[in-house]
Amino acid sequence: MAGGVAVLVLAAGCGESRVPTLEPPSAPAEPLVIGVDTPGFTGEIRLEPSVASTTVLRDALEPELRAQMVEATVAARADAEARGPDAGPGAYFYRSTWDGTAVGTRYLSVVGETATFTGGALALLAIDAFVWDRMTERRLELQDLLADPTPGGEALQELAMAVREALVAAKRAKAPDYDPASDGFL
Repeated sequence: MAGGVAVLVLAAGCGESRVPTLEPPSAPAEPLVIGVDTPGFTGEIRLEPSVASTTVLRDALEPELRAQMVEATVAARADAEARGPDAGPGAYFYRSTWDGTAVGTRYLSVVGETATFTGGALALLAIDAFVWDRMTERRLELQDLLADPTPGGEALQELAMAVREALVAAKRAKAPDYDPASDGFL
């Protein structure tokens, strides 16, 4: 024990800094749920325990999500006023759910899904996914995750090929006669 203390004191005296260690992610038992229920509109933001317990991440997401829900509420009211009583109660909504999966003790793989209907033909769906670094408390960008993020470099070419192959496989699962050579999107 005394030897360990001496090493820490010696390292501190030499101007070295220790790399902070992270405890395994701990999550509250319940998600954070923020809701709005007005005539003709329901809104809900749901931060699952893994996201709600990561303070800096929660503080980064929550204000933007609240602003989106307010914007959806205003747009839904405007559409309901334009359509009149035929709009129907409960027709408009905003739902945003965010969850994370721990990848070791340092990283959190975060996925958010937001569905909104404020009028028009269809509801809108948005999906966002990213890696959160618990040590630096920030959202990582693609270049942070690759050993060689050079545009056109080997790592990005391999990633692009893997994405292309996954898209082709998904399209073939839905349409066995799908031909990627005739798909201008790919």
